[in-house]
This record gives sequence, C-alpha cells and structure tokens, in this order.
Amino acid sequence: MKKSILFLIIAISCAMQSFAYDFPILAPSGQVIYLNIVDSENHTACVTYPCLMSGDNYYYGYDKPTGDLIIPETFTTSSNVTWTIVSIGEHAFDHCTGLTSIEIPNTVTTIGEQAFYHCENATDIKLSESLTTIGEFAFGDCSKWTGTLDIPATIVSIGRSAFNYCKKLSGLSLPNKNVDYGLMCFINCGFEGQLVLPDSLTTIVYEMFRNCNKITDVVFPNTLTTIDDFAFAFCTSLSAIHIPSSTNQISSYNENPFCGCRNLIEITVDENNERFYSENNAIIERESKTLRVGCKTTVIPEDIVSIGEYAFYYVGEGAFPIIPSSVTTLEDYAFSGCEYTDPCVIPNTVTSIGEHAFHFCSFREITIPNSITVIPEGCFRLCQYLKKVIIPETIREIDYLAFSDCSSLSSIYCYAQQPPTIPVSSSMSAFYGVSKSIPVYVPAGSAETYINAPIWEEFTNYIEMPEFAPTHAEWYYEIVNDNGSITYQQLQQEGDTVINHKDVKIIVRTNTLYDKHQEITHEYVYEENNVVYWWNKTLNEFTTLYDFAAETGDEWQIKAGMGTITLHVDAVELVEYDGRTYKVLKVSDEGDLFSGNIVCGIGHVASFFPEKLMQKALPFDVESLRCYWVNDNLILHMGTVDCDEILTVEENVSAQDSESIALYPNPTNGTLYIESQGDASIFSISNMLGQTVMTGNIADNQTIDVSRLDDGMYFICVGQQTVKFVVRK
Repeated sequence: MKKSILFLIIAISCAMQSFAYDFPILAPSGQVIYLNIVDSENHTACVTYPCLMSGDNYYYGYDKPTGDLIIPETFTTSSNVTWTIVSIGEHAFDHCTGLTSIEIPNTVTTIGEQAFYHCENATDIKLSESLTTIGEFAFGDCSKWTGTLDIPATIVSIGRSAFNYCKKLSGLSLPNKNVDYGLMCFINCGFEGQLVLPDSLTTIVYEMFRNCNKITDVVFPNTLTTIDDFAFAFCTSLSAIHIPSSTNQISSYNENPFCGCRNLIEITVDENNERFYSENNAIIERESKTLRVGCKTTVIPEDIVSIGEYAFYYVGEGAFPIIPSSVTTLEDYAFSGCEYTDPCVIPNTVTSIGEHAFHFCSFREITIPNSITVIPEGCFRLCQYLKKVIIPETIREIDYLAFSDCSSLSSIYCYAQQPPTIPVSSSMSAFYGVSKSIPVYVPAGSAETYINAPIWEEFTNYIEMPEFAPTHAEWYYEIVNDNGSITYQQLQQEGDTVINHKDVKIIVRTNTLYDKHQEITHEYVYEENNVVYWWNKTLNEFTTLYDFAAETGDEWQIKAGMGTITLHVDAVELVEYDGRTYKVLKVSDEGDLFSGNIVCGIGHVASFFPEKLMQKALPFDVESLRCYWVNDNLILHMGTVDCDEILTVEENVSAQDSESIALYPNPTNGTLYIESQGDASIFSISNMLGQTVMTGNIADNQTIDVSRLDDGMYFICVGQQTVKFVVRK
C-alpha cells in the first residue's frame, strides 16, 4: 500500500551552498533522505546524497541517517502529486555507519555504485524483489549483514565487488537464469557449508568467490563451461570439488582458480570431460599434460610435463611434494607462497622455471638443477626462511630480485667458474636485502673473478672450495693396531669408471700393517652439488657419504654394508690453514661410529669411510688424517708425524727411558697429568689441522690446564716426543 508523507520544502539559497539533490523528504522511519527527479512526466525519483562539493564525504555539512531505515515506495507532495522511488543512486548512503537496518522498497529496480558502501553496522538488509541491476561495491563492507543473501529472480546484472566483505552473510541463493556477474561480486563473503550453483550458470567469473573461507564444498552445474582466474582463491575450508564434463576452461590465463585452498584434498573430474582429467587429487590438462590445480596434493602425477601457473599457490605445507622426472617446466608462480619446510628438490629434467615460481615459500634449502641456465626474476624472492642456496655451474644469469629479501640466507654455493651475470640495480638486485658478509663458496681459483664482478663484488666473504678427489689425490690416515703399533692407511684416486650412469672415481685403499702386509680395497665415489656419494657394495646402490653444503642442524644417512648411521651436524666453523679457508663440519651420531670433524672438499679427519661400522672385527682402528696430497703437492698436514711413517710401540720400555712421556687421563675433561723422564718442560699443542693452539711450561705438579680447548683430538709435543690425546667434556 502506498504511503502519503508530507513533502518538506527547505529553502536553501543556491548562491550560498551547492547540493546534489532536487528535494529532501522525511522517510517513514524518521530520517531525512534526498531525492533527484528521474522522470518528471512519470513522476519517478532516485535516492541520492546531499552534498555536491564534498570529495569523498557525500554528507559534508549534513546529518547522516542513522538507525533502522525504511525507504518508501512513494511520497506525495503538498500539491498532491505522488512520486515513485525507482532507484537508489550511487553513493546515496555511502559510509552511513549509523544505519542498523535497511529496507529497500519493491519499486526500486536499480541500486547504483557504492549506494550502501561501508554501512558496516546494518545487520538486516531487505532487497527489492524487482531489482534488475546492482552496481559496483553497492553493498561493499556491509560487514555485519547477517542471514542468507537471496538475489531476486528479476536480476540482470551484479556489478564488480557488489557484496565485497559481507562476511556475516551465511548463505547465498542465486536465480536460475542468465545473469551478468561482475568480477569479484561475492569476494570475502561468509557463505557457510555447501554452495549450490544454478543450472543456468555457465561462467564463474574472476575472483567471484575469493576468500569465502567458510564454503566447504561446491555443487557445479552440468552447464558450467568456465571457471575463471582465482574464482575460489583462498576458500580455506573448501575440501572437495567435482568438475563436470561440460567444463572446458579452467582459468583463462592459467591462474589457478583454487589457489590458497589449503584444505582441498578431494579433486575429481567427470570421466567424460574431454579437456581435463584428475589424478592424485590434481586437475591435469589432457593435451598439454599440464597440472593446472594441485592444492593439497602431496604426490604429483608421474606423467605430467609441466606444473602450471599458480598450481600450488599458497596451498602447500609440510613435506615438499616430489616433482617427477617427467616434468620439464615450472610455470610462473607455480609454488609461490607455499609453506613447505622440507628442502625443495627440482629434478634435472626441468629446463625452464618461470618468474616468481617459489616467491614467498618457506623451505630452508634449495638445490637448483644443472639443467637450468637462468634463475628468473623474483624466483625465490621473500623466501624468508631460506638458509642455503646451491647454484650449479650451468647458471649463466640471475635475474632481478631472484633472491631479494631472503633475510635468513646464511650461505651461497656457486659452482660456476665464471660469475653468473646479475643485472645492476640498487633496489632490484638479485640479492637485495641479503647480508653481504655471509660465506659465498666458489670454485678453487675463482674468488678474484667474483670479487670483481658486478653485484658479486658486494659480498665480502669468499671461500674457495677444494675440488673433491681430483686426479692424483692422496689421503694418509693413522692406524692404531691391536698390538699397539701405529701404521697408516693410504687412499689414492687412481682412475674413473661408470656405475648406474654416474661418472665415478676409483679410490684405492691400502692398509699398511706393522708386518708390512698390504690389504688393498677399491671404493667408488662421485660428487654432485657438494654431496659425495659412495657405492655400497652390499646393497648395490649409492649412499650419501659427505654433504659439504650442510649447515648446523642438518642431517644425512650413510648406509655402510647392511648398517645405517645418521650423521647430525652439531656445528660449522671456518678454519684457516696455510693461507686457505676450510669449512669444517662437526658431526656426531648416536653410536659414536663416525663422530668427529669433516673438512669440506677433503673428507673426515678421523677416517675417510665409517670403518667402525664396516669392519668391527678387524684388529685396528683408523683414527686420524695425517696428510692430504694433490698432484704430489702436500695440501694439508695434520700433526707432526710424517705422512707415511710407521711407528712402533716397544714392549717393556724402561721407566728410566729419557725420551718417554705418559699422559693421563686420556681422554681428559680439562686437566692433563704428564710424566716425562727427560729434562724438557716446554710443551706445544696442535690441533688436527696442524695449527698450534697452545704453548707453555709444564707446571710443577706436572699438570697442564687444557679446559679452554674444544672437544676433539690434539697432539702434545714435549722435547722430541709427540703424543696424541683427546679432550671430551
């Protein structure tokens, strides 16, 4: 029924003030609202805002309506002319935050742009049943509007972001008819549970339901042909979808419509769909074998060749999925924003990585395959937990922002003899925001080249990596036999061979016993990306022997014979020896079978191989590295004994022997007691690298305080005698 209300005439001088309305009226609910004439002959009007020259404040100088608003269908002037309200104009109630409810009459067919924008306290809004058009942001930020949103059957078009951030709306009912839905029309809404879409719907437009994080599953109509970019992005409660046979386009620009759906674990495609199929909860394009939607997938199907744009965008967490060897391409943003913490392993079959492919990921370590020549723009940008990067020798260019703002990056391993090209830019540098004092490991002889290269010149801590097992490399280890004699073990790189398609080096191992007998064994190793692999003859497979790129807290397993040990890196330190810097890993294992120090690029300083696990019954222990030679040049000499000297322990040594010394306890936790039959009182102590770490005079009570020494093996020299001891606190 039409209501008659008093037409108010407010005389305002146009010379004094500009305004946007033709006349104001008093609503049945008591608020003053402002109207413009739409059609003077048919007496139709539009609700508008009052202030014409106000910037973004459409009520500047006017009181905004508050409380429960009822907009009338009609109003009657004092001359008995009845006008009908047919539309709500743009910005009519923009930022009227005092409104608590809104009733729109059924005479209204059009609601303009931002008509009720940011009416954030309106909990109940009744739409006209005659609506044909809802403009952009018309109800944007009506964040307390509750209940089900029933779009009337008369609707023709809904504008962009029309219901943006109506997060309290719990349900949605769409008419079964063709509607022009605007981009992002229901973005950030609170629809709960199952979303049933009408049979008339053929296209789900760009970001249509983005951030609707209470939707649990969606019923797609059999008429659906297109799911556009980011249509359901970050719908974090979405757990299951089924793509009908009619769907032939999933995102027009290859941007995953389900990115950020971190709980989407059931993804199926109708078996009659001619373009897509599903496997391992992934959607794959049949013709291109491209994975378009991955979401919660942890096992990537074996037959795909490409991981598409945004396929895992902001969805992954936990263990990084294994990328199968069939994959050759990772497209732009493929894994961007993922929370995988395990190291990212990219197979050598991948020949192309897209821009921002791993942007803002959470893994700690990345090994780039040697099949890649360019690290593209923004590829690892903002990977704030990334600690270690291994760059293969094949890389020729590192593009803008590739590793920028990787604030935790603590080491870089670059195997290219010539520094990869980095475009020069102060704010877009490949390593912008990365500490320039971190160690950068480069091939032997190349540090000077890096220091003089653009951008690389900013780094200040270059360490040249020794080549592992070069031609004519030799190691000499000290052996202590059961009878007390001290002999040595020699290992020598004597040739190359191929095992399991790997180019391996042959290491000849000779144990020189006290009785001159020689026991010769062949071992097989190869190095790849700073990891040394050793051939397990029992299992007929390669096992990791050394990980020279490991950092504190890292672990790796060694399979020796039928046994397995797990080495844990307790600490990492840089040690100077003869003008060269070496990285030393302090490692331990539960059974103390291979604990000790590993000199990166050379090997374990106690025993090259884990002999305690391999040969427990043999009558000797390999205890320490004496020397390391390359091409007949002595590179490292630990202790004071000649590399290949064979020492003996004489039985029944006289207590009066002027040259003998005795130490106890050994191992010691801080104090050494020393007994010497000679006159010498000056001592010197060296570490396993042959560096003198302590000198002095033996105290009157024949003690030496070694509490300041780190745990490990040392040599003490008194007079002409050198004795080995261990500090263990």
